[in-house]
Amino acid sequence: MEKEQNVMNVANDIGYGYTKAKLDGEQVKIPSVIARLQPQNINAPLAFGSQQEQDDYFANFLDHLDISISSSEVRDSGRFLVGPAAVNSQLPLTSFDVNDFGGKSEDDLSLILSLSLIAGKRVADAYRAGEPLTEPLQVTVNMATALPVTEGKRKGVEDAYVARYKNQKHTVTFHNFKDPITVTIQFNEVYVGLEGEVALFYLRYSSKE
Repeated sequence: MEKEQNVMNVANDIGYGYTKAKLDGEQVKIPSVIARLQPQNINAPLAFGSQQEQDDYFANFLDHLDISISSSEVRDSGRFLVGPAAVNSQLPLTSFDVNDFGGKSEDDLSLILSLSLIAGKRVADAYRAGEPLTEPLQVTVNMATALPVTEGKRKGVEDAYVARYKNQKHTVTFHNFKDPITVTIQFNEVYVGLEGEVALFYLRYSSKE
């Protein structure tokens, strides 16, 4: 029998300083930064000394995001540490450029933050449920997100931003371990509001058709 589709409901507010999200009821807040990994910065794959150490690591998996993304909408194919992992790495950080006229909707950082959080949540949930992480994971997402008022009101911006999420599948690969973990994300519904509105639309879209 084919496995039941895994659906996640997400409210996502990507701020210049912090990204605040609600992922199936779990509240998350991470710095809106990434750090690019170069070959000389890559550590040996992680190994655990005990079952408790492993359980604790996956319970806080969103603090350990070491990812690359395969998506036609993410132009940068590098390997990144995201959020807390980036800050703790002491590597140079990349954040939003507040003077960039293109805004958040055109910045790859918006998608990197969103996709890595969603994929990280999927991995953590799979671990708790006893799913084999050696097999590719999948998730379908209903998401409410936001853009700054001045950006979101520009003609065509909202539709273009929605299309970056919905028009293709995105694959996030986690490089924390000897055997990479992959998560493929497909968006069912994406609502883009103006900053401050996202919480009002959380779970607006049902996981059932």
